[in-house]
Amino acid sequence: MKKLRYSLIVTLIAIFAFASPAAALEIASPYGIVIAAKDGGPLYAKGADTLRPAASTTKLMSLYLIFEAINNGTISLNDPVTISQHMADYSRVDDWSNVPLNAGQTYTVEELIEATTVVSACAATMALGEYLDGSNANFVAHMNQKAGEMQLNATFADSAGLSSSSKMSARSLGKLAYEFIQKYPEIITYTSMLKTEIGGKTYYTTNRLLPGQEYAYMGADGMKTGSTTPAGKCLVGTATQNGTRIITVILNASTTARRYNDTINMLNFGFAEAPFYPLIFKDVRSGTWYYPYVEAAYNKNLMNGMETYKFAPENKVTRAMFVTVLGRIWEQSNGSIIQEEASNFPDVEQGSWYHKHVEWAANSGIVEGFEDSTFRPTDLISREQMMKILYQYNTLLNGETAVDTSVLGAFTDGNNISPWALDSAAWCISNGIINGVEDNRLGAADTTVRSQMAAVFARYIQ
Repeated sequence: MKKLRYSLIVTLIAIFAFASPAAALEIASPYGIVIAAKDGGPLYAKGADTLRPAASTTKLMSLYLIFEAINNGTISLNDPVTISQHMADYSRVDDWSNVPLNAGQTYTVEELIEATTVVSACAATMALGEYLDGSNANFVAHMNQKAGEMQLNATFADSAGLSSSSKMSARSLGKLAYEFIQKYPEIITYTSMLKTEIGGKTYYTTNRLLPGQEYAYMGADGMKTGSTTPAGKCLVGTATQNGTRIITVILNASTTARRYNDTINMLNFGFAEAPFYPLIFKDVRSGTWYYPYVEAAYNKNLMNGMETYKFAPENKVTRAMFVTVLGRIWEQSNGSIIQEEASNFPDVEQGSWYHKHVEWAANSGIVEGFEDSTFRPTDLISREQMMKILYQYNTLLNGETAVDTSVLGAFTDGNNISPWALDSAAWCISNGIINGVEDNRLGAADTTVRSQMAAVFARYIQ
């Protein structure tokens, strides 16, 4: 790491929101989610983790397994599937969504896929499952196994979503749709079809978002409708505009109109919001003061999210967190830090996620313990502690450096800095690594949040 240039800069942070906040989304349906298909991140969620009967949207899992089998060569689109008598009987159940199938007649896998995606034909879905796994019971077990592998909040009792015991959460349905499109984008060829011909008869789509339909939406090309009394009106929708794909899920809408109107509102919201979240984190909006710093820290593999799509910019930073990120900076230039067997501190557990970095920092003279010889890894780190650690790290790299503590006079609370942190604070301020906070205040004793930590490290590595 190159030595930092000295420039006597005193900069005070003024936090501005350059992008105006988007209007809040309100949907009438009790369960829903909006997903940016670029990375699978949720832009909006309502009751999204509640396990609900999912009706025919369940068929997305059935189709996923079929496309998986096609892609691994187990079956092919042109395979003939012979319809059994009981499957032919199922295809004529009056209150099921169906395409009549004839016993003893063969249909290709592709024809049955089209019957499932376009018409939401229950017996066609069941016939595909029976063909792949020998029986519907085996296929349902396969569905549940795959749900476990994908860590979905889902449970399946049948392959077509007819049973109220076949349940998924809106979030898991969205994740399934996202994974489906990512791995097998050819599914969109089928979910975007307006009609199909099977057995000499033409059948039309059940998805009213598609072109020419009652609720036609620009760029809509799938994915799956569903409706039963226990499940209400359900819809997994997706559309692409200007290279951006949005996925939506609605469960238990009270009417057909409501599920489509809610979906349209969600798609509109998604397309309006998605450009403001180029990063994977859906709580880091572009235009915030900390966005470029989080972006830099993330792209440099210094900081990850607290969850997959959550950076948590306002979460407090502990001493262990800060030292761990500093250790990652060291490793990027000097190679991996060796895990020490011993511990300098009685409260730093061997094998903990921060152990090797805390021990490295202690052995390198970057950190010291408190009067009772503890490190206190879970304590929140203050700004002056942060400055001290950075100064010690720079000393390790570049040796002792002269500082001008007069720069601290620019702050209204410059006299409140602990004596042991004066040189450190002056060095950080002089090099533009630490800025002041509101009202010309340094806030040396204040605790630090993750967005501030990202800013500190992003400035440091520049």
